[in-house]
Amino acid sequence: MKTITLTASMRSNLSSLKQLSKQMGRTQKNLSTGKKVNSAIDNASSYYQSRSLNNRAADLDSLLDLMGQGIQTIQSASQGIEAGLKTIEQMKSVAESAIETEFEPSYFAVSKKYDGRVGTQAIIDELQNKGMAAVACNKFYAPGVSVDDENFGQGEWYLGSSGEWIDVYNNKTDITRALNDLYNVSHSLATTLGNNTYWSSSESSDTQALGVSMSNGAASDTTKTMMLRVRAFAVLENKFEANETKPIVGNIMYSDLSYGSSRDYDSSKSVVGVVTWVSEDGGSVRIMNLRDFKFSAYNQVNNFDPTDPYDGGSTNFTSWAHSDVRNENVEGIDDIVASEAASVYASTDHGTWVIDSDMQKAREQFNAIYSAYDEMIKDASYRGVNLLQGDNLDIMFNESRTHSYTVQGHKADASSLGIGISRWNNMSDIENSLEQLLNAKESLRNISQELGNSYSIIETRQSFTDVMISVLETGADDLVLADMNEESACYLALQTRQQLAVNALSLASQSNNSVLKLF
Repeated sequence: MKTITLTASMRSNLSSLKQLSKQMGRTQKNLSTGKKVNSAIDNASSYYQSRSLNNRAADLDSLLDLMGQGIQTIQSASQGIEAGLKTIEQMKSVAESAIETEFEPSYFAVSKKYDGRVGTQAIIDELQNKGMAAVACNKFYAPGVSVDDENFGQGEWYLGSSGEWIDVYNNKTDITRALNDLYNVSHSLATTLGNNTYWSSSESSDTQALGVSMSNGAASDTTKTMMLRVRAFAVLENKFEANETKPIVGNIMYSDLSYGSSRDYDSSKSVVGVVTWVSEDGGSVRIMNLRDFKFSAYNQVNNFDPTDPYDGGSTNFTSWAHSDVRNENVEGIDDIVASEAASVYASTDHGTWVIDSDMQKAREQFNAIYSAYDEMIKDASYRGVNLLQGDNLDIMFNESRTHSYTVQGHKADASSLGIGISRWNNMSDIENSLEQLLNAKESLRNISQELGNSYSIIETRQSFTDVMISVLETGADDLVLADMNEESACYLALQTRQQLAVNALSLASQSNNSVLKLF
């Protein structure tokens, strides 16, 4: 192959055309992509800087989405609070309406088999003063109080049923501890139960009544003239407000209705008994007197001295009934034989609340709204996060995860806000509910304010992040984007230069054509 020889001028023009073609190609690429740096080859520094800025913008953009979802979670909780406040207003209206209604106070009707008051009264009604253990309890009044005291005076005490005594045995540890504490303070205050057997007001047959042993809690069919120990019980119905400091079994009770631990015995007050049972709402309690009665009674029907109940006789024992009525059946008492006692008293349901019908309706309305409130709080969640059930929400603010914000959740169900389910038995119970509702409203408003502050913080950061993304993307574009006006002008100039280069090449070739004319 022979090499074609070009003139210097033609070779120079051809080289210029090649360069122009490359430049036009680059310019066309810039125009089509809009970028002046399309790869690291074009400009490594600008390319990688732009890529880093765009990557950070993309990371922030994903965080921006999470911030938006966080705001929606807060809004969901805020809507729950708004609805909750309206629901609390409904509960408040029911309570205010109830407090204006005339109604009979509720009371706890103890099951007949559990109520020593019923048995005691039946014994006294049928056997008169010959029902000796029952009469002694009925005549008793606590030392340090008036004989006609409405809570601890004469006639307020009774001979406990076998069920009440089995309750005492089941709580013997706490009750004995209180009696021991008082005994250690002064032997005149209390004596322990030990393993003794005590008369109950429960009858098992015409000739037998139930005694209950403190050694094993068992009831026994006992001949009515047998000599056993006697203590009295009293019930305080609807005397206490349902709250966190309600009485508990083993507390000691004072004559002013205050109560507390026997280890903190207050000698400035008259102590009257130890708590053996507390109702579910904490408003009613049963107490037992602190010492065994001391009188001898087999056929002596009037020898119990209520003014000197602990030292008036030579023994701590007495009979259930006088010998001439020992075979008489007390019609007002349901017979319970010892073998049945354990199953009869196995249930913890010792009776029922007797509630005024208007009050019952108000309680049911209140509790229905109460339940609806709790269900609504459960539903105030967003994507599985419920700020009103104590869930926290973490929001990341930067791509390196070094700066975040936690939206603190709160438990806003009715119980956590201090609202108790309605067990209204008297006016003070309703007033207590109204106070709870007012406190709950204040708590919800405080939670709402907290969530509002969190909303503002996240929203501000969301706006800042949005602006930052724009700044980063603009900076990245400045590094790699082409100026379309400049690129267009360059392309037009290159086209012109290309035409001129072609014409120059044509002129350079004309010198070769003149040689051909010689032939």
